[in-house]
Amino acid sequence: MFDSIRLQVEIVRALAYRDQAERILKSPFGVIGLLVEPLIFVSMFLALRILIRSRGADLMNPALQLGAGFILFFLFSKIALKAIGGVARAQRFAELRRIRPLDVLLAGALVESQIYCTCLVLVILGVSIYEWRIAVADPGAAVVLFLLMALTSLGVGLSALVVGHRIPIVKMAVSLVLRRLLFWTSGLFFSIATVPEFVRPFLLWNPLLHGIELFRHALIPTYPIPGISLNYLIIWTLGSLGFSMIAYSNNEQLLISEEALP
Repeated sequence: MFDSIRLQVEIVRALAYRDQAERILKSPFGVIGLLVEPLIFVSMFLALRILIRSRGADLMNPALQLGAGFILFFLFSKIALKAIGGVARAQRFAELRRIRPLDVLLAGALVESQIYCTCLVLVILGVSIYEWRIAVADPGAAVVLFLLMALTSLGVGLSALVVGHRIPIVKMAVSLVLRRLLFWTSGLFFSIATVPEFVRPFLLWNPLLHGIELFRHALIPTYPIPGISLNYLIIWTLGSLGFSMIAYSNNEQLLISEEALP
């Protein structure tokens, strides 16, 4: 059993290395090009915030607040969307029986996690140098929350993939509508503490908001997080992963056959 698990881990690592190498070759900026998109978004909105900021005191460093929000949102978006549309890529390895579609999806999630973890480290390192202090109060909690966000992304994306093959409108809704809805309700531009109390229940359904706010709180313990729950995020992580694994195991052949038809 341990040999089988070790072999599966090596397969995922090999696929992740191949995926990463392909991206670096396609990017005109090489390895740096993999980090450009999220960092550009953070820089643009940070500049905009500096230009229009009010005189009110910030709850935390704006670069940390925007960096945590945008990078964790991009992590979710990339992993979930790759899971939704990533089975077609597995057809390149269809002749290799040891490689299953889930292996390709896990490899993609691993690459995205490496990219966005690097982006977070760069933002935190930059703020730490600027403020001349370590900008992470609880690094252990920050790592755990990052992993929870990555696993939730994979679970939601894989669930949408399987259900979307049965009900195609679900895949379209997640890819188009839900992504835009999450963009405006995940706390990328705001803190939950600054939102009026009567509005908070309309936002707290979003697990990304809980993950992002908890991550900010791990960086700055004084950052207020009213209504935010770690248990809610864990329930989403375990629930989405559990459902997606059961659904995938029962529909794996259906996914392969339907993607192979075109």
